[in-house]
Amino acid sequence: MLHLCSSKPRAFQPRPVDGDPTTVEIASHSARVGNEHNLLVTAPGHLVSVQIDPAAASLRAGNTVRFNAIVTGATDASVTWTAPDGGTVDSGGLFLAPGAVGDYRVVATSRADSSKAATAVAHVQLEPVIAVSISPAAFTVAGGSLQQLVATVTGTVDTRVAWSADVGTVDDTGRYQSPSAPGTYHVFARSVTDSTKVATAVCTVSRA
Repeated sequence: MLHLCSSKPRAFQPRPVDGDPTTVEIASHSARVGNEHNLLVTAPGHLVSVQIDPAAASLRAGNTVRFNAIVTGATDASVTWTAPDGGTVDSGGLFLAPGAVGDYRVVATSRADSSKAATAVAHVQLEPVIAVSISPAAFTVAGGSLQQLVATVTGTVDTRVAWSADVGTVDDTGRYQSPSAPGTYHVFARSVTDSTKVATAVCTVSRA
């Protein structure tokens, strides 16, 4: 039986094997037999993992959302961000959505271990189109009459409108008073959210 021992203990000199920091080679020397023995010792590797918060986000085309990467198992917690399907993402995880609707991946790859990555999904939707309509859209009344109008606004949570008329008067509730002279007149309802969105109702004042 071979006994490994040394009358003069020598310090072990571990060194990485093939660049793998989790496996080291330790050389020990036996003074009695004059042989050096190499031992391979494998230590449990650090389990690097990457997560992204949020894992999914919805946003409008052309808008931005920030993703945060969480790296565990490595002293270097930095990541490399990529957007392989479209859009752009900066080094801080700020994603800029493209102009087309769809689902876009946002990937965070660990710099400590490039085999470890996480993927989030950005659901890109089109910006809603604001539209305004008036009911009734056309009406006929006698001169000096009152007509109640109703404005409907879609595409925004703010459904307020600003009323106006080229001739005659209209209050904040859409109640229009026509002029006394016969003719064709117009009443306008303009979106408060987007002043470029306006609807027009046509009033015909009949002859007596």
